[in-house]
Amino acid sequence: MATVTKSIGTNSRDYSTISAWEADLANSAVYNSGDEAVGECYNDSTFDEAFNIDDTGPAYGLSSITLKANSSDKHDGTPDSGVKITYTGSFSTFSPIFQVSYTQSSYGSDLVKIEDLEFADIAVSTDTDVVIFSLGIDSCIMSRCLVNNIHHNGAGNKSFYIFGIDSTNGAVIQNTMIFNCGKAATHSSQNGRCQALYSHANAEYNNLTIHNIFDNTVTANSYGIFNGVIKNSIITNCGENFKQQTGSSSDYNLSSDTTFFGGNSIAQIGTFRLYTSTTQGSEDLHLKNDSPALRAAQNLGTTDDVQKDIDGEDRDTSGSTAWDIGADQCASCTTTAKKFDGHLRMNLDGDLGSFNVMG
Repeated sequence: MATVTKSIGTNSRDYSTISAWEADLANSAVYNSGDEAVGECYNDSTFDEAFNIDDTGPAYGLSSITLKANSSDKHDGTPDSGVKITYTGSFSTFSPIFQVSYTQSSYGSDLVKIEDLEFADIAVSTDTDVVIFSLGIDSCIMSRCLVNNIHHNGAGNKSFYIFGIDSTNGAVIQNTMIFNCGKAATHSSQNGRCQALYSHANAEYNNLTIHNIFDNTVTANSYGIFNGVIKNSIITNCGENFKQQTGSSSDYNLSSDTTFFGGNSIAQIGTFRLYTSTTQGSEDLHLKNDSPALRAAQNLGTTDDVQKDIDGEDRDTSGSTAWDIGADQCASCTTTAKKFDGHLRMNLDGDLGSFNVMG
């Protein structure tokens, strides 16, 4: 078994598109059965394409398939800082743009990994129900990705799923940021909704940061997460942040509203206390000093590199071995907030202003 790495990009690389690399995964001149295939994307230019990692590689006998950014072209946790994938093509009803669809029951679980990529700046203009990602059930592990600025500008009564639908989306997603995605149009109908993660019960979500998932149709709904097991995740400003979980093992989460899962979770935290910047167009969802998310998470071990945060920093060796909630581990951040009964003493979503104590 060998690891076979191929470059993907427009500057004299092995392949100019992700789809061309995927289609060649059964090429016997390149791979042998049992090989690990790695496609490394370079930031030569923005990739503009849909892709589907289907049965081609697994049926040939590849033991794993990894799509990732080259180490020199990884993002730094903020938009437009590394390899970016967008899509300007057409949309059809509930047809995913980025898909992992190999037959898991035949070839095994989690053969596909997607790492260190940004998916962004996608505008839907057609009046149709849209899914952006469908990563399969027990088929894919997505790590350290940015998903942002994906907007549905068509009819407001259509459903818009960033990850979905529940019957085909049950992946592991970890140390990833999803933000500023939603339905921009308005409509009088209450049909349709926007959801960041609309999931099968098998989905596992660890160390996520989800912010500003919106639906501008006032009679419709927007949710952060619907189903799955959710641990160490921040969800803020998503209409209803935590809608539904699988089972009862979700825990150590943080919410800006009153919804959350787990007895060790924290609710009603204002975003100004959490993030470096939420300004649209210059978002930086890294944690800042005194963020309530600091040192408040559960250690989830090292399986599938779950300990490596959005920047690739190892939470166990970062200088503060207590994990932070969310995609970012901020070893340099300081925290002076005190806790009472496991929750922050001041758990408010506004500014107290200034006052004097007289005596």
